[in-house]
Amino acid sequence: MELSVTAECEVNFRNYPNDEHTCCFTIEDKNFDSKIKFDLTAPGIETQRSFRANGWYMKSANVETKKRTDGYAGEILEVCVLMERVAGTLSADIWVPIIISAVVLISSPFFGALKIQLFVKMFSLLLQFLCFQLLVKRTPQIGVGLDEAPKVYRFYDLTIIISTAGLLTTLILHALTNRERRFPPQHDLCLAAKTINNRFLCCMSDKSVDSFGDDINGEWLHIFVALNAIISLLILSLYILGCLLIVVA
Repeated sequence: MELSVTAECEVNFRNYPNDEHTCCFTIEDKNFDSKIKFDLTAPGIETQRSFRANGWYMKSANVETKKRTDGYAGEILEVCVLMERVAGTLSADIWVPIIISAVVLISSPFFGALKIQLFVKMFSLLLQFLCFQLLVKRTPQIGVGLDEAPKVYRFYDLTIIISTAGLLTTLILHALTNRERRFPPQHDLCLAAKTINNRFLCCMSDKSVDSFGDDINGEWLHIFVALNAIISLLILSLYILGCLLIVVA
């Protein structure tokens, strides 16, 4: 006997495009005096894990019989299968753009001058918006709750938020450097900023640091560049922590 059954599935797209879904269906006789009993040892019932269709892989299957609870005789045959999406190309198509945009975001503080960092961060943010549009076309067009939203969506949300925060920080500090100042900063603060720019920022060569000048505006520029580096480091630390939390969630 050959059957074609449409099963109900528990849909969960959290791990899309490597998501798993459990689908179950039952077979039973509706006759009140049914005497049908299912023999699970018969060779006609098989669960082949190697089954593949349309990018889906049968990861596991469970077949069992249950007693009826509605007063009818006979048994119910319940079949549940765990299906896993196998889509390596789709996974690469979704994750490669976000990895590239994340690398651009993380490397932006190492491009030296604040003005260059602004252009790099704006390019990174533009790239993320374009990649997000591509992601929307690739993911299932269904309504999902916050707990069921694909993790890749959360990566994009986090990356865009961090990029926006970094861009605004650099934009504000760059605007402050364009203001003429008549009063020098505190000497200890200036020395600490120069130490950070000379010793800890690999993007700053001695020549680029010396070009700041030793006048009042040059000393303030040292402070703003060092402050941008510190804030960028804190933001990137939050980004890495957020990515780890999304992975383990």
